[in-house]
Amino acid sequence: MAAGELQLALPAWARRSWGRRGTAKVMTARPGRIKSIIRFDLPHPRDSTSDQFRDVERRIYADLDEELAKTFALEGRSARE
Repeated sequence: MAAGELQLALPAWARRSWGRRGTAKVMTARPGRIKSIIRFDLPHPRDSTSDQFRDVERRIYADLDEELAKTFALEGRSARE
C-alpha cells in the first residue's frame, strides 16, 4: 500500500447485498445521511470480476474513502494511525 493510501474492506454480506440488489447507498460520515445512491443494471448472475462490476465497486469505495477522510479529520487523526 502506498503512503497516504487507506485500505478498507467491506464485510462479505455488504458486498453480496449490493451485488444482488442493483443499488448501493453510501452514508455521510457525520451526521449519518445518504451521500449517494448508486444504481446499476448488471446481468445476473453478477460477475464480480467484470469491468462493469469493478467500476461500480470503485465508485462505492471512492465515496466511502471521502467520508472516512472526513471522519479522521473530525477526530483529529490521520488515516494511518
